[in-house]
Amino acid sequence: MNLKLSELKSFSDFFFIAEAGVNHEGSLDKAIKMIEGASKAGASAIKFQAYTADGLAHDKYAKSYWDRDEESESSQHSLFKRFESFSKENWQIIKNACEANNIEFWLSIFETSLVESLGELCDGLKVASGDITFTRLHEKIRLLNKPTIFSLGASNHNEINQLQGQCSGMNYATLMCRLIYPTNDRYANYINYRKMSERYESIKGISDHCKDINSETIIMSFLLGACILEKHFSLDNTKKGNDHYHSCTPNSLSKALDSLDRIKILLGKEIQELPIEQELPARKGARRSLYLT
Repeated sequence: MNLKLSELKSFSDFFFIAEAGVNHEGSLDKAIKMIEGASKAGASAIKFQAYTADGLAHDKYAKSYWDRDEESESSQHSLFKRFESFSKENWQIIKNACEANNIEFWLSIFETSLVESLGELCDGLKVASGDITFTRLHEKIRLLNKPTIFSLGASNHNEINQLQGQCSGMNYATLMCRLIYPTNDRYANYINYRKMSERYESIKGISDHCKDINSETIIMSFLLGACILEKHFSLDNTKKGNDHYHSCTPNSLSKALDSLDRIKILLGKEIQELPIEQELPARKGARRSLYLT
C-alpha cells in the first residue's frame, strides 16, 4: 500500500471511496455484495464504519442530526445500536473479500480501542467530521502510519489550522465537506473547493452528502480539481434510513466513472507546439493554395 495522499495531482489522479458505512445493515453477505458492486463499478476503495453505540453516543442526550423524514430515529444511540461493528473475524472476511475483488479496504474508526484492534487490517483510515477535534483518536491512528483522511464538515478555520499542525509528517489529506444529511444542492457550494484547496494544502478532495441522481457530484469534483471523492454507497438507494437516501449505487457509480474516463481523454495534456501532428493532413488539405486556371 504505497498511496501518498499529499502527492495526488488534480486531473490526473482520482481516488474514489465508496462509503459503505453501515448500509450493509449488519449482514456480512450484503457487505460482500457491496464490495463486489463497488469494485465492478470502478471504485478505488470501499470504506466501512467501525463503532459501538455505547462508545459513540450517550443513550439519553445525543439527539439526531439527520433528516428525520428520511431516517425517523431521534436517538443517535438507538440508531447506532442497530448495526454495531462486526466481530474482528467478520472484518477479516471483509478484508479478504476486498483483496479478492482488487479494491482497497478502508475504515472509519470512531473509538481508540477499535483503532488498536482493527487498524492493522485496513489499507487506510478515515476520521469523520464529528471527530475532527478528537485528538486522542488522531494520536492512536498516527501510530499506524497508514494513509488517513479527515473530513472537515462543520469545522472552522482555527480547527483546520490546528489539525494541519497536528498531522505534520503524516500521510494524510483532508476533504471539504458539508455536515448535513442529506446536503441540499444549494448548500453544497462546490465553487469554494478551489479557494479552500489553495488556502489549505491538505485539502485534496470532497466528501459529498448530496442526494444522488446521476452522480453529477463525481464529475463536478473531478472538474474542480479534486483528487479524492468520498460518496456514500448503497446497493439500493431507494431504501429508507441509514445513509441509503444520499448514496450512489453500483449502476450510477459505474456510469459516472465511465464518463470520467472520457473526460480525462478530452482534457488530454498541456501542449506547447502548434499545430499538433494529427492536424497536419487537414491543414494541408483545408488551407487555400495557388493553382492554374
